[in-house]
Amino acid sequence: KVSDWAVCHSHEANNTVLPIPFKMEQKDASKLCQKLRGRMFQIAESSTRSGSPFTVLNYTEWFKTTTSGSCEKIWTPLTDEEEEGVFVNLENGIEADFLPWLDGQPNGGSLQNSVAIWPSGGNNPYIDVSPSDGCCSWCNLNVDLILSLRGVCRDTFMGE
Repeated sequence: KVSDWAVCHSHEANNTVLPIPFKMEQKDASKLCQKLRGRMFQIAESSTRSGSPFTVLNYTEWFKTTTSGSCEKIWTPLTDEEEEGVFVNLENGIEADFLPWLDGQPNGGSLQNSVAIWPSGGNNPYIDVSPSDGCCSWCNLNVDLILSLRGVCRDTFMGE
């Protein structure tokens, strides 16, 4: 049984995750989250939501349910553009300590410097991709409210 929380929203006090169910480049995903007064969502190795342990698989299943499975890949804010093999958050420069790679990943060398999540990848869904690939995204908003939206409309994104 899926909880109401898992279907409707991802919310904790002062923290709401908003799915963005349309494709964009990684830098555009970061700009959109900043415009919404948040940052790109990054999954922590261990997390607790509503008092229960929450895993990578819980987040990807929530994202797939919330967006009706319309997204093949989801951006993370991680990149190794500055130093090959050293993945840092492009928004704050902090090195990632949790990288649940899909088998055979990363495999792109200097051509694939960004990290995306492949929701069908199970517990290890991280893949390396080009930063110009089109992926969906999610924003971690620092607000104390519950959104019941299913995402934002493409025509309202970045003032378009």
